[in-house]
Amino acid sequence: PNKSRWIVLYGSGNIVENCSFLNKESTGATILVELLYTEDITPGHGIRNNYFYNITPKDDFESNANDSEAIRIGVSQFQTVGAFVVVEGNYFQKADGENEIITNKSANNTFRQNTFRNCRGSLVLRHGAGALVEGNFFLGEGKAKSGGIRVTDRDHVIINNYMQGLRNEGDPWNNGITLVGGGTTSGGTSSQYQNVDNVTIVHNTIYNSDDPIFFNDRSSYDPKGVIAYNLVYSENGDIVAGDISGTGQG
Repeated sequence: PNKSRWIVLYGSGNIVENCSFLNKESTGATILVELLYTEDITPGHGIRNNYFYNITPKDDFESNANDSEAIRIGVSQFQTVGAFVVVEGNYFQKADGENEIITNKSANNTFRQNTFRNCRGSLVLRHGAGALVEGNFFLGEGKAKSGGIRVTDRDHVIINNYMQGLRNEGDPWNNGITLVGGGTTSGGTSSQYQNVDNVTIVHNTIYNSDDPIFFNDRSSYDPKGVIAYNLVYSENGDIVAGDISGTGQG
């Protein structure tokens, strides 16, 4: 199938607000922040108070199935660009296009006070340093492969988020908070997994969710940072799980 993106943001200071994006059945991100022409500008876009509903799963499509996020900010090539995009107050319901509801592929973006309800996938910090993820709600409602926040790269602050009823179905990518073991230094243009360094994960609540804090070791580098003052309760799997034998040193 052909790829169909509904909104592509260029330039700087664009605002997408108070819109409804419903029943997207084609592949392609619903909203894409394009960073190709940002050498001398700061994008600084705002995506706020929008409703994303029924982005249908693209698993059976022949191509482009992994480019079907609700929102994607950048690409691997421009992961060092300070995009300073703010995604806040949005409501995602049955946004099941792929394994990543939002994909962050640039630096210094903010994801604040969004609600993810009955969605497959996670909010994914795939590339780019210095993200702030604050005050979001992840309500899985028992949906298979519903996740919270997946973390790669460095200097992120993940604070005051609430997660409930997430079901990973054994998927190592979609847990409450998933730390991905890197093997590549932060920066550059690599599509590999950057090392997780200096992350701050505090004051989050994870209730009745599979494997609330999970380490997915894709390479040889164990994450470093602070995990503190979180409230976690679950009878579904271990509180801290995954490839954790080498963790704890940093």
